[in-house]
Amino acid sequence: MAFHKFIVTEYKIWSADKLGQDASEAAFGRWLGPVSQRVISSWLHIGRVPDTWRHVQALIKRYGDKARVALGIDTEFVFVDHLPPRLERLLRLAVDEVNFELTRRGLDADTSEAEQITIEIFEKYGFNKTVKS
Repeated sequence: MAFHKFIVTEYKIWSADKLGQDASEAAFGRWLGPVSQRVISSWLHIGRVPDTWRHVQALIKRYGDKARVALGIDTEFVFVDHLPPRLERLLRLAVDEVNFELTRRGLDADTSEAEQITIEIFEKYGFNKTVKS
């Protein structure tokens, strides 16, 4: 429910700014980066929530913590002091994706499956496990 309200509100705000321009659902999807008109329509009219990381990432890129809250992704994140901006961005993306996947799959973080998923996602972003178990 929170996501549906969020996306409808943001679409209305976005389309209001498009006076005299293409304010279609397809144009909104392209602006988000890219998300198909069919998917946008399912979010706006059917109340579906994003079920792919690519769509979640597009929303977070545009809306930041507002999207995280609407999607139920943890917004609390402790950054290491003096972390280079590029690594900070990659680390945040990796953590967001882990939270999304574990929530989507209904996994507790302390399971071996959750650990394997986390390792795979972190490796995708260039962080390799070097800690001995």
